Amino acid sequence: MRQSEVSRQLMHISGFAFVALAQFTGGLIVAAYSFMIAATFALYSEIIIRHDRRITRLMRTAKMPAAQKPIKRPFIGAMFFYLAFGALFAVLPLHFASVACIVLATGSITKSILDRF
Repeated sequence: MRQSEVSRQLMHISGFAFVALAQFTGGLIVAAYSFMIAATFALYSEIIIRHDRRITRLMRTAKMPAAQKPIKRPFIGAMFFYLAFGALFAVLPLHFASVACIVLATGSITKSILDRF
């Protein structure tokens, strides 16, 4: 398994930790943490994109062929994953949000395992 796939799976497994944390502390605290993590991923993604655009611009002026690759948005999936967790815990009662988050995390893990076959 590739390193990026392992880190992606760990991100999905962290969803179970958020559900456990919610059961002990309450849903609004977990919602706040989830929104903060999503905002951090979004900010970090934008920093990487802006940095890559500068490098790409320099490479294009030097007529390097690698500069023709499109710039991807890293961590955008993680941002939406934690944003969904935060929204579920902010809107739904604790038990419903916990079940929905477990389904979300399990579905994401299962999909990536089935994609390998």
